[in-house]
Amino acid sequence: MSNFPCPKPYPVFTLQWPDGELPGSEDELDSSVFRNPWFIEAHAFLQVTMRVTSIDPPSRNHPERRPTIHFEGNTLGGGTNEARVRGTVHDEGGEVIRWSVGSIVGGEMRWHTEGVQIGGVQSAAGWVGCWTSPAHEAYDPAGPNWTYKLR
Repeated sequence: MSNFPCPKPYPVFTLQWPDGELPGSEDELDSSVFRNPWFIEAHAFLQVTMRVTSIDPPSRNHPERRPTIHFEGNTLGGGTNEARVRGTVHDEGGEVIRWSVGSIVGGEMRWHTEGVQIGGVQSAAGWVGCWTSPAHEAYDPAGPNWTYKLR
């Protein structure tokens, strides 16, 4: 169904700073990190196939909203980019459609992605968001995500 680009995988990111500490502090923005010779930019295009597994009706508190759709599927991208995916699409209200997706590798949740639909319901533009690890720790990698319909 979709293709989504994502920057470098976690192991590559962590190897860039062998001491485990990122330059700069939490209170300052330090763009020198992007000029560091250890920093490389990479991305991958992954084909994602999804199928609906269940649909929950709108809550009693918000009957005007759309149902929540649960789905699962697979990514195809070769090598370490292959994973199972599982997630939901739900109506946040105010015409905001939110996607929440987990990528499962080797039976463990490896990545978590949150995003919002671009252009409303059934938009071919897809949804944009951010991926990170499921732990959401302070120095976990994070990157942009754009998922869009191919067929």
